[in-house]
Amino acid sequence: MGTASQLQYEPRWIAMGPSWSDSLTKSPVFPYMVKNYWVALDGPEWGDQSAPGMRAMLEEIKTYKPDQKPNYWFTFGYAQAQVVQKVLEEAVKQGDLSHDGIIKAVAAIRRVDLGGLFGEYTYGKPADRVPPRESSLFKPNAAKPYGLDGLSVNHATDTAKAYVFP
Repeated sequence: MGTASQLQYEPRWIAMGPSWSDSLTKSPVFPYMVKNYWVALDGPEWGDQSAPGMRAMLEEIKTYKPDQKPNYWFTFGYAQAQVVQKVLEEAVKQGDLSHDGIIKAVAAIRRVDLGGLFGEYTYGKPADRVPPRESSLFKPNAAKPYGLDGLSVNHATDTAKAYVFP
């Protein structure tokens, strides 16, 4: 993007989540990014109180990790930990924490409500699994936590909603 900026090449860059770090808000290329760059991630902006999962996460952060800074990867790990918890609870319920028992537990759970932190994922047997249809688009904004401002949050197109996984 630095080279593109120097060449005054200004397409709309749309990148996947791992391309973003809030440290970019201090980069010399940041003004260029504000004009030309969007990032696709899952879930709401950090601190979005309209998402029950975000409210719950922020409350737990106050209790267990009050020095936690806004960080998308923290949110991702928090959500994934909830899924792992549900899987382990199911394995305990079935009385089998072996590798095979964990596989059976994953097949037995259907959905884990992440309170809007991420789109709904249908678990179950591998052939029955359906990933989320939603995605979020963000633009850089140094005034926002984690440096991102939601353009379209947890949005699923009609095409995505209608897609049938083979």
